[in-house]
Formats: sequence, structure tokens, C-alpha cells
Amino acid sequence: MRGFYVFLVGVLVLFTGCKSTHSVVEATRQEWFGGAPGSGGGIKYTVTVDVPAKAQLEAEKAYVGSRETGFYMRCKKASPQPDGAKEGRQLFKIEFERRLPGEVSDGMANGSMQPHAAPEGLPPEFEGGALIFYRDKNGKAGQWVVQDFKRLNPLAYP
Repeated sequence: MRGFYVFLVGVLVLFTGCKSTHSVVEATRQEWFGGAPGSGGGIKYTVTVDVPAKAQLEAEKAYVGSRETGFYMRCKKASPQPDGAKEGRQLFKIEFERRLPGEVSDGMANGSMQPHAAPEGLPPEFEGGALIFYRDKNGKAGQWVVQDFKRLNPLAYP
């Protein structure tokens, strides 16, 4: 019977020790457009992730879409945020953008105009929204899953 309890404790430690140390805190999307003819518009995405304070991460690209098709975008800005994190943690803010017709696109740098097939091996919890691909300082790859974005009011530039 004692062996059973040791086994049970081992299983509990294994499963509770394997949870992710990263979590998405906030995800927003904001449409924007220029007032001048031909200036175009787009959608700016901002995702804030809670990570360990010593984490050194680099966000590489984002996939926004469904389990079937979507768009890839390069992460334009990714940086630790000094305020708002709990002790021993930091908030990591990632920005990426998809340009819409009206402005010349340079492929993935501004978001492609044509949808692509979804990446292979989507995590089971991904139902649509976004996947953000990142690497840590040792080159280990990972993904953050964003299920939904809070929609902000559109911006209209003069």
C-alpha cells in the first residue's frame, strides 16, 4: 500500500511540475486606416505575456487565423515591460501588424495579402486566434496561444 502512495505522489509532482511558466495576460487588436487616398490601413495586434523575470525571449513570428487558414506576420516589437508584473515575473509585450490593401506589402514583413495553410502540428488548445512563435536564449522554440483578441476602437489617421 505504501508503494501505491509513493507512486501517487510521484504522479502528482510530475503533472503539477509540467505546467507552463508563461501565460497570456492580454491580447488586443486595433484596426487603423489613413485618411489620404491610397494610404491603406491594417490591423495592429498587441499581446502581453507573463514570463519569469530572468527569461530572455525573442518573438519571431505570429500566425493569426483558424485551424485551416490564416496569415503570418513578423513580430515588429517585442520587449520586457517594467511595470505591472508580480515579483519574480516580467510582462513581455509583442506587437505585429497586418496591412490591408491600399499600400504595397512586402510579404510577411507587413503581413501577406493571401491566406496560407495553417502550420503543421497546431496545439490542441488552439481553436482560432493567434500563435506566437518564440525562442529562448538557448534556442529552444515555443509557442504562445491566443484564443481571442479584445477589439479596440479603430484609429483614423488624417
